[in-house]
Formats: sequence, C-alpha cells, structure tokens
Amino acid sequence: MSMWLQPLVAIVLPALLIAAVPQRWVKRTVIFWLLSPLIVFAGAVILEIATRPATPNALGTAFYGLMLVSSILAIPWLVVCLIGFGIGFGLRRLLRARSAEVRTVEVPALPIAATPAPAAPTRSAWRDVHVGFAHDGLQIGGLGVWEYPWRPTGCAPVKLPHPAHLAQIHSYDIYTINDERYQVRFAAAELSNGVWGFYVST
Repeated sequence: MSMWLQPLVAIVLPALLIAAVPQRWVKRTVIFWLLSPLIVFAGAVILEIATRPATPNALGTAFYGLMLVSSILAIPWLVVCLIGFGIGFGLRRLLRARSAEVRTVEVPALPIAATPAPAAPTRSAWRDVHVGFAHDGLQIGGLGVWEYPWRPTGCAPVKLPHPAHLAQIHSYDIYTINDERYQVRFAAAELSNGVWGFYVST
C-alpha cells in the first residue's frame, strides 16, 4: 500500500463508520476505532506467546515495543482519526439534512369545534405515511408534527408494523395536534433511537 493510500484509508474508514452506524452506537464506534491498534497489538502478542516457545520476560518486551511504537505513531493516528470522524459527522449531518426536507402528508384537518373524540380505528384502518428522524419537517394535514405539542387521545395503543420492515410489530400511541383552527390525528412510535414511524387513519 502506497504512502498516500494508507492515511487515506485511515481517514475514509472511520468517516464511513461514523456516517453509517445508528446514533446509539456512535460513541462506542469512536472509542473502538481509537483503540483498534491497541486491540490488534494485544491480539498479536497473545498469538505470539501462544504459538512460540516461551521466552523470558516476553510481556516486558511486548510492553516496551508498545511504548516505542506509541511514542512514534500515537499522534499521527489521533490526527487521522479526528479528520475521519469530522468527515463522518459532516456526512451524518448532510444525510439528516436531506431526510429533513419537508414531507407533507395530506389528511383531512378538521375544525377543532367539529372534531369529536373518536375511538381508535382498527389495525386495518391505518396507513403508514412516514419513517424519519425526529424534527425532520414532517407535516400531516398541513400542520408541522414537531411544531405542536402531541396530545394523547386516551385511545389504547394500536399494534402496527414498522413501515419499512413489516415483520417488526410496534406499539403506536395515538395523538392529536392542533393550531387555532384545525386538528389532525396520527399514530406514532419511536422505532429506534431518534427514528419515528407515523400512521394516519384511513
């Protein structure tokens, strides 16, 4: 591998990892990647001790070698990792910004005075309308879902599938949001950390 290709790979790999992993794994991924050379070194030492004849002070020699290599490579490794992490977080923001383009779901928005407190529709009466991050600009019935407080309807949660993975069944709570004139109703569930699914009644 060429001298230019090595640092490029060391930057690109953590960038792709940070951009791809779910939010709840980001910190663990950063820590694991920073410590990965130490993990590889420890694995090599264990393999060497297990497969070669015993030598006096093998662990001391390994520790001395680790200190020697660390004194030379620790700072360059940290620099390329930080560059890669920075690019990865930039990619995450870019991907989230693209998903945050306003998504409007057309459903009837009823005047508040004319809105009854209906019972929850059956499972077959719901249709999925959106999967996305919190605060991603979703609108239902012309109202921004994340701009108004969600008011529980008092209806029992309804069991519905993940809109993108139909084998996964989640419990969706039923809410209403309203402005001064109109009210809309939807079912929502946090499907994973920061990712929400939405249904509306048909």
